[in-house]
Amino acid sequence: MSYARHTAVATAGDIGKGGLANSKTVAYMNSGDTPLVAGRFVALSATGVTALTAKTDTVAGVVVRTVIKDETAKGELCDVMHIGTADSIWVEIAKGETVARGNKVVVVAVANGEKLVGQIQAKADATNGIATDYTVITVAGQLAEITRL
Repeated sequence: MSYARHTAVATAGDIGKGGLANSKTVAYMNSGDTPLVAGRFVALSATGVTALTAKTDTVAGVVVRTVIKDETAKGELCDVMHIGTADSIWVEIAKGETVARGNKVVVVAVANGEKLVGQIQAKADATNGIATDYTVITVAGQLAEITRL
């Protein structure tokens, strides 16, 4: 049986089940030069958040989409979701990658071909992917709904 939630169109950065659990979003300043895009993971910085630049970066969470804009420029505030147990958010899947329900989330830390920083990929790799404890629960085109189980 398919539920409307699984067939509805989502947008990267949309919160899935945040209202049902302990959803937490925090407004952080984009302290980097790269605009932050809704539905992509970002890294903690000394004064806020920035785009990921290395596999050793600390993942802060996922940029939440607002009705006003999908990108946050340097010096602007953006909401970043800290994904708690049973929360979910829609994220972008890197081009050329296939993820499926039950896959663990691996975050692209360094742009590689058509894989953009902050998107997710299917498998961990030695130089580019940051393994997380998040799990894919729904896939719709190039978007995945992820959660912490």
